[in-house]
Amino acid sequence: MGGKVELLILDEPTNGLDPMGIRKMRELFLKLVKEENMTILISSHILNEIQCIADTIGVMVKGTIVEEVPLETIKNKYPNGLEDYFFNIMDGGQSNA
Repeated sequence: MGGKVELLILDEPTNGLDPMGIRKMRELFLKLVKEENMTILISSHILNEIQCIADTIGVMVKGTIVEEVPLETIKNKYPNGLEDYFFNIMDGGQSNA
């Protein structure tokens, strides 16, 4: 069989890693996307890490994706980062962030 992997789904892949391990995983993810044209879906609560590697952000609430947005759009609207965006969504869009 041995076909090419097109989609990789990971749940908290950097949880418990030291900073060097996190950096190596981040580099691996970016390499797989660029060189292997792989799509990687990462579920994580570590927003700062996701901000370093994602190009599209999806937020799930109670098992439903409530929003899916390009990271660049979030950066333009929330210059302080992904955390402000996330809390705005969790506040029902009522946050002044």
